[in-house]
Amino acid sequence: AELRPVDLADVVDAVRAAVTDRLEERGARLVALKPMPVVRADPVQLRQAVQNLVENALRHGCPEPGMTVEVISRRRDGLLEVGVRDEGPGVPPAQQERIFDLYRRGSTGDDKGGAGLGLATVRKIAEWHGGRVRVESRPGAGATFWIGFPDAAPGQERAAA
Repeated sequence: AELRPVDLADVVDAVRAAVTDRLEERGARLVALKPMPVVRADPVQLRQAVQNLVENALRHGCPEPGMTVEVISRRRDGLLEVGVRDEGPGVPPAQQERIFDLYRRGSTGDDKGGAGLGLATVRKIAEWHGGRVRVESRPGAGATFWIGFPDAAPGQERAAA
């Protein structure tokens, strides 16, 4: 793994291309709120983390056609956080820590596929980079999954295109 500056906008473009079929199946769209930052990360692992979060949002956070998954970013507590926000049913408070455990499937006890590896992988990627993962959610109001990376390059953002 190699840490280097990675343009998050390029990562979102690559993830969009990788999940095009799933976006079409769900009748959903993926948008990136700009400006997107430059993240100091391993590019392969960053893409894997963002893709896992987007796929999780498509699986659990887009129960109806026409929903949107957003990739957002912010700086908070010395971390550059990348968030994936959905419009789904949300994650019950009692499950918000456990959903990052290995083989934990579904946030509401449903069986919508997946092996329970995606969010656990995201947590491992965050930890490897010296960051963290967490979820902000209220039942019925969607969820935002955040992966934070040490903010080694504040101010490096790509302008809206």
